[in-house]
Amino acid sequence: MKPLHIAVYPDFVNHCNDNIVPFIMKLVSKQVDCSLPVLTINMLPLYGKNPDKIHAELIQLFSKLSQSKLVSEKQIKVSVLGKWYDLPDEVVEALKNAVISTKDYDGMFLNFCINYDGQDDIVEACKMVTRKVLTGKLNVDGITAQFLKENVYSSFFLPPNEMVLLDSKKTTDGFLLWDSAKTHIRYVDVPWDEWNVDELIQ
Repeated sequence: MKPLHIAVYPDFVNHCNDNIVPFIMKLVSKQVDCSLPVLTINMLPLYGKNPDKIHAELIQLFSKLSQSKLVSEKQIKVSVLGKWYDLPDEVVEALKNAVISTKDYDGMFLNFCINYDGQDDIVEACKMVTRKVLTGKLNVDGITAQFLKENVYSSFFLPPNEMVLLDSKKTTDGFLLWDSAKTHIRYVDVPWDEWNVDELIQ
């Protein structure tokens, strides 16, 4: 069965170079070629290092996405999951511009996890649910798995059919933790910048 959602985890924190933006744009082109409805990329874990180099790459990437003809022609909606608003102002501005410029698109969906941690995501969802219970907007018996799903960052998207871990990673590090309970994990023992993006869908 053709996947509806694939998540990709390249280790940009420990392996950061000038190929990040071209690599992401190749992935986006592959998403379009394969008619993949949803692609989620883990760009920057919450617990990871935040070097200036990655911030510069983020600014370049999201500026490019805001002006991309491919994004506009294929109506690709860009979303950012995580506490990205804690990043430096110039990074936040670039992210906001890409999100706002594509907010009305619904052809495909391109998600980036930035300053993201799966456990933190679930904790924040639990806080939101607790507030609703305390204010009388929700009965305790109304707390279901589906209701929690509606309160995590990825609330609008189906769980990924497959998660691709690059750079010889053996753990998901909580990437899309709530959504990955039944996700197939594919381990790729090559650096992200040596991976052939044509292998996105097998």
